[in-house]
Amino acid sequence: MARRTLCLGAAALVLVVQGAWLDHPITAHHSPTGIYRTDERATIEGVLVSIIYRRPHSFLYVEDRTRDRKRQMQVWAIESGEGSWLRTRVDEGSLRPGDRIVVTGEPARDDGARRLRLRRLVRPSDGWGWAEGGR
Repeated sequence: MARRTLCLGAAALVLVVQGAWLDHPITAHHSPTGIYRTDERATIEGVLVSIIYRRPHSFLYVEDRTRDRKRQMQVWAIESGEGSWLRTRVDEGSLRPGDRIVVTGEPARDDGARRLRLRRLVRPSDGWGWAEGGR
């Protein structure tokens, strides 16, 4: 009986801690240098397919106009910072699927991953944009 009570208490503690974690953003949980070449920049131009606001990181998905060897369009995953980070910098409705955008970021270490860590974003049609550090 005591063992069961201890297990239930431990499970409750895990749920409380997890609930607290979900309620507060984590500012640094891993280094980007393991995934991205942070000393390099790459730029792609394409059509915004979707925006996914989630934790721990939000993503923009962009269809690049260039084609791969199989003559198929390429979709890139553009990773932003912590989940609410993108939402606070890109107001709902400022970007919409179908918008043509130019994205600059740090390329993934895996060249075949089609993934960037967001550093700059511009919509050429009206000049709207965002850049790291307000640049």
